[in-house]
Amino acid sequence: MKICKLCKKEKELINKSHILPEFLYKNIYDNKHRYLEINYKKDGYHKSSYKQKGNYESDIFCKECDGGIISKEEKYIKENFYENIRKNITQLSKISPNGLTSEIIIDLQRLKRFWLFNLYRMSLSNLHFYKYINLRNKEESLRKNLYENHVFKRNEYPVFIAICLPQKKDGPEKLIFMPKIIRSRENGYQCVFYINGILHIIQISGHNPDDNFLNKWDYENSKFNFSYFPESEFYLYANVMSGLKIY
Repeated sequence: MKICKLCKKEKELINKSHILPEFLYKNIYDNKHRYLEINYKKDGYHKSSYKQKGNYESDIFCKECDGGIISKEEKYIKENFYENIRKNITQLSKISPNGLTSEIIIDLQRLKRFWLFNLYRMSLSNLHFYKYINLRNKEESLRKNLYENHVFKRNEYPVFIAICLPQKKDGPEKLIFMPKIIRSRENGYQCVFYINGILHIIQISGHNPDDNFLNKWDYENSKFNFSYFPESEFYLYANVMSGLKIY
């Protein structure tokens, strides 16, 4: 028996907990069920070997937390967010090839909880791919908030996402980049991860949350706003926003 890293109770832990949900990998597999994982080094990002499944670890969560609390949020977000925006990408490419901003009506608390569960698991992970994600003294407070179903305020962990409109068969939507934490002089620390053509930026700390982040969260109308960019502009925008070197 070991201690579950969510409920903190002594229980039998499962031997296969995913760090990021498998559905985020769905569109990046090739016809051999492989995806290309891009690792980070001091001089930038470099292509690494192909992988055939997402990243998993053992002895993190108990069955009740992993298969209950976390899976419930994943199922809701998969069906109400990611599947919806992916269905619209081809149509959006035709309507506005130069990019646009769109919105989706969704439970914003559950959307934020989903992204923060991903952030928390990346911080817990001992896998090399997540070595640059370490929440340090914020890890325990985030765990407690997630487990106790804390109602997050608009300026708590705001998230910004930008989606790349594919322009060729094997474009950047087929990649996953090693997550990292970057420091912004104006806005504090931000976690950046890119998978399946979607750039996610989560503000972790800072007294002045970026307006680009806060303006995406319309709590009064339960709307989340996000941006689309054609592939050529997406690279430039992603580099400016996140400090990523995406080639």
